[in-house]
Amino acid sequence: MKKENILKGSNIVLLMLIFTLSLVFASVFCFNDFAQAEKVTLTIWDYSMNERPEAVKAIVKAFEAQNPDIDIKIETSNYDSHLQKIPLAGEANAMPDCVELDAPWMTTIAKRGYLEDLQPFINKESNGFIDDYVVALKDQWTGTYSYLPWRVDLLSLYMVEEYLKEAGFTEAPKTWEEFEEVAKKCTIKGTDGKVERNGFVSSLSDVQLLRQLFCSFGVEFENPDGTSGLGSPKAIAASEYMIRIFKNYAPEGIAMFGAKDSRDIFMSGKAAITAEGSWMNTILAAGMVPGLTWKPFLTPVKDVPTAVVTAGYYGIGKGTKHPEEAWKFVKFITGPEADAILIKLCKGIPGHRVNMSMPEINLDPLLKVFADELANAKRIECYQSYKTNSLFRQYAPDTYQKIFYGKMTVEEAMKELAKKIDEEMAKQ
Repeated sequence: MKKENILKGSNIVLLMLIFTLSLVFASVFCFNDFAQAEKVTLTIWDYSMNERPEAVKAIVKAFEAQNPDIDIKIETSNYDSHLQKIPLAGEANAMPDCVELDAPWMTTIAKRGYLEDLQPFINKESNGFIDDYVVALKDQWTGTYSYLPWRVDLLSLYMVEEYLKEAGFTEAPKTWEEFEEVAKKCTIKGTDGKVERNGFVSSLSDVQLLRQLFCSFGVEFENPDGTSGLGSPKAIAASEYMIRIFKNYAPEGIAMFGAKDSRDIFMSGKAAITAEGSWMNTILAAGMVPGLTWKPFLTPVKDVPTAVVTAGYYGIGKGTKHPEEAWKFVKFITGPEADAILIKLCKGIPGHRVNMSMPEINLDPLLKVFADELANAKRIECYQSYKTNSLFRQYAPDTYQKIFYGKMTVEEAMKELAKKIDEEMAKQ
């Protein structure tokens, strides 16, 4: 009997052990199923995967490593398609969780209510969170942070060193008077009188050079009452200078060139100077014609050193089902860690003050020139911050076409431009 009791007791213990283990395994499997179910996938709309794929992939990889409960699904379009589909998605309440934005249209996207307000998320962050961004703008229409910058650029000028040396210049022009002299002497004509190499090339419609001139000439882009300042004497003088450069030293037909057209001419070695932005570092490194040495140089000075800052931005799509996770991604891709990745892989400009002293910047002359320009500038402009910027971008190409082809004087065209902008603003 005792033996039977012992066996019965053993069986009971064994059964209890099996039951306990089954509960443990069941709970593990249930937890895994729960974890799988709780994993969030964020849909991100971008266009930068086309331009800087290594950096975007590295940033996403770093984010997912730190946030194993979030998967990132990148949907990439070309720039124009990206711009076209956002308003359609906004009107259909079908915005992605996060979206990349660019200056010409980000304020319109915010104004139409297609983006979540980031201020409630920012309020939960530590003190100094916003202050570390080199440029973080409250949207002029919403009055709040509707987006944050994820990559910062400076408008800049690039030159081919060999062409300047051939023309007798040992350094880059430091004033706008010197700039014009360089453009003149670097314009080379053949024995038949035809231009073989231009002193300057840029897209007239892209207004890169113009914005640098506006800043240098001290143009008030908007008056204190919010009206356009582009009919002012300073704006007229800056425009006259630009038109003179384009007419005398740029390729024939330049008025019809797009950004890619002018870029291709410079990269093929057919022009000495171009107006672009710091984003050109990686593009030129990959595509400049062999045998030529290109380098950026500081914006020429009129009265004080200046810098024109621009940026790409990220926002959270209105109506996202995962606002907290979307904020984690926006905070990361616009944060200092992602900024450092851009600096290392794309020779980007620091977007965070904490990254200003990175060794990569001080040791790389292609980065240091921009860091120095930003640090030494006495007048800094970010035209994205103005309410009238999108209207200026819309109307400026037609305005400067009229000037270029002699249909209007510079003064007439600039005053007409300011009037158009003011009339449109009055309707909004």
